[in-house]
Amino acid sequence: MADKIADDERTNAVGLFNTARSYWRSAEHLNAAGLKVTHPEAPVTFLLCHAIELYLKAYLRGNGSTVAALKKIGHRLADLAKSAAETGLKLEPEQSEILSHVDDAGVAIEARYIVTGFKNRPTNEALSSLAEQLDLTVCADLARLGFAVRDERFRRPSPQRQDEVEKVEEYIPFMPPKDKKIIAYLLHHNQRMFECDADGGHARLLLARGIVRIAARVGQHVTYSSVPFEIPSHIWEVLVKHRDKFPYEPDRDSGHPWRVHWMER
Repeated sequence: MADKIADDERTNAVGLFNTARSYWRSAEHLNAAGLKVTHPEAPVTFLLCHAIELYLKAYLRGNGSTVAALKKIGHRLADLAKSAAETGLKLEPEQSEILSHVDDAGVAIEARYIVTGFKNRPTNEALSSLAEQLDLTVCADLARLGFAVRDERFRRPSPQRQDEVEKVEEYIPFMPPKDKKIIAYLLHHNQRMFECDADGGHARLLLARGIVRIAARVGQHVTYSSVPFEIPSHIWEVLVKHRDKFPYEPDRDSGHPWRVHWMER
């Protein structure tokens, strides 16, 4: 009895939920990283499947299931989903179908051990959407039951395309002096964003290359001469890495190097 109580105390609903959220968000960041490895999707799939399993177990645990009962079900997602639905968890038909396919195809096992041959299984996008929905649903249910869970909204990270990074690194030796002057100023002032004319001013080539981009939000009011621009974070990291290629020389007369003087227009 003491061991059973200890197990139930150690493996509680909140702990399962927080761990599920950690696996889901880690999967999203790993997916966005775009690593150059032979099987980049496999670790993401495994993390998503484990996150879904833990979300379902968090729901069941919060609604009275013991650790022994969860161990009896094991890692079978379809069985966990069926038990959760019988306990009151609302699942859309397509979500139930995804869960059944995860079990039928042995998706998590294939991701872990790499099974070759033809596969017909849910995509990582489908698994990710399911994990996101479970995060919202299970969080709301546990909060209703009085558990201390945080209602957080997670914004999926933008893919850090490796080809973009490589193109920037290849372009640095051929960057015109005006472009280098702009980058040097921004790096020196640790300034990833700046305001400029709508056409990009002297930064128009950087804009064309995708090294800078317009950062204004939809519906934001801007004037022609005060449009916000930014260097995307993954490209900024490349420029910081090659900081020595952009020596900064203060120029008190010219002001911001991306601004075009009105007499030049």
